[in-house]
Amino acid sequence: RAPTHSGSWYDADPFILNSQLSAWLADASSQLASARTTAQEAHGHVRAIIAPHAGYSYSGPTAAYAYEPLAHRTDIKRVFLLGPSHHVYL
Repeated sequence: RAPTHSGSWYDADPFILNSQLSAWLADASSQLASARTTAQEAHGHVRAIIAPHAGYSYSGPTAAYAYEPLAHRTDIKRVFLLGPSHHVYL
């Protein structure tokens, strides 16, 4: 489907958006580098995450910490996304 929030919740320019996402993931990666080895040895790979989904200017840097451990994984076969409905009363 066509993006419905482009230009409001995240940048409409794909090059700027890619730059922002890459920078947030790189920052998270450098911050998590020392903790990653210890956590992976103790618990293995990340199997689930809880991440914010507000506008990227608000939640992008925080969400990057949740998604960064998955950034280079190639073994993921299934993703289950659970989130609220913002348009339909449940």
